[in-house]
Amino acid sequence: MFKKGLSVLFGGILSLSVCFTSFAGWRSDGNGWWFDNGNGTWPASCWLWVDGNQDGQAECYYFQQNGYILTNASTPDGYTVDGNGAWVVNGVVQRRATGGLPTRIKRREMLREIAIKLLIRPRNLIHRIRTGWLFII
Repeated sequence: MFKKGLSVLFGGILSLSVCFTSFAGWRSDGNGWWFDNGNGTWPASCWLWVDGNQDGQAECYYFQQNGYILTNASTPDGYTVDGNGAWVVNGVVQRRATGGLPTRIKRREMLREIAIKLLIRPRNLIHRIRTGWLFII
């Protein structure tokens, strides 16, 4: 019975990790840099805050009509972007906190903590699976 519960636990954790996987991110080609939303779309003719290095601070980028970022220029609405395409004011890149949204690394740590808690209390896990409770402790 314990092995069955353990199998269900790891299956659930694996399912959760797959659900959280995202292929969104920066892409480049011969034309420049663009951002892949991870669902077959990309931003165009708009501003977007992106935390590309997952440091908890997002930078703002302007995406042209073709989807590529504008670099070392003024945007159509009069703002300035640097060589990396980030919005700058008086030479200072503008940043904002991501608001604690989970990054891939944070999600992995969160799933690891859940797995450790459940492994420490396997009877609690089996009870919760039998009763249909959500097994986040």
